[in-house]
This record gives sequence, structure tokens and C-alpha cells, in this order.
Amino acid sequence: MLSREGIMTSKHLVGICGIYCGACMVYRACKDNDQDLIQSLTKMGFSKGEVRCEGCTSDIITPKCGTCMFKECVKSRGISYCFECPDLGCEKLIDLSEKRARIENKPHLRLCPKNLEKLKEVGTEEWLAQQDRRWSCESCGKRLHWYSNACPSCGTEFYNAIREAHAL
Repeated sequence: MLSREGIMTSKHLVGICGIYCGACMVYRACKDNDQDLIQSLTKMGFSKGEVRCEGCTSDIITPKCGTCMFKECVKSRGISYCFECPDLGCEKLIDLSEKRARIENKPHLRLCPKNLEKLKEVGTEEWLAQQDRRWSCESCGKRLHWYSNACPSCGTEFYNAIREAHAL
């Protein structure tokens, strides 16, 4: 859903664990009908039918996100997101943002603790607006994914999740 300012405001883009789903490669490929990105994802093991997602808490998610341990955890605690949990910073989150990020080579997972702290501080609507700006090309406004090195529309270099995770 777009706000009056054109910002992606769907609450489905707030990942339970602090991931911004609006910068997910699958989400971007689906939303932008980006054939190059779809082809890259199929080379990574996704079938074309799996390149469909509306965000973490929507009814249309990737198979991997469908087995997310955080969904059951927040449900069992009667909350919606990890930032609402009194155990924020639990072993599951540490495992995700440190071990799994390194082992699975997914630096964007290292951003989860920082994102959760920001979500707790500013709330979901403001965080979504911040993330929409963060993951958009500063020159032309095209929305980019976590691992974009440069904007495919205008070529502007992009500060991606790999660089941001290294700066943590």
C-alpha cells in the first residue's frame, strides 16, 4: 500500500524479527516484475512460483518464511513483533543475527537487532517510512533490495546491507 507521499506503508513489510521485507530480493522481484532478479533467484534455488511474497505477515509468503520460528514465538507470547517482547535480544535473535547471518552468508540478518531497537523507539509507521527512504535510490527513487550494489535504473552506487552490516 502506498501512502500519500508514495511510501510503502504496508504493515506486512515489518518483519517480525526486524527485517524490512520491502528490501527483500523476492519481494522486489515480485513487485517490480524484475526478470533479471527473478532469474538470479532461480539460480539460487527458488522456483519461479516461489518468487511471490507480500511481506512476512501477509498470506502470500515464500516457503522459507512460512517456517519462520519467530512467527510461532510471538504468537505464543501474544505479541506481533519481537520488539514488543520483554526478552528482546533472546538467543533466537542472537542466533539469527550472528550465526545464521554468517553461516548462510546473509548479512541483512545482522541488521535485525538495530532495526528492532528502532522499531521500539519510533513505532511501525515511522520505521516503515524510514526504511522506504533507506532502501530507495537517492537519485531516482527506485526501490532497491538488500544486496543492490547500484541502482539498475540510473546507476547510482548504493549503500547495501553488506556494507551496512560491516559497519556495525
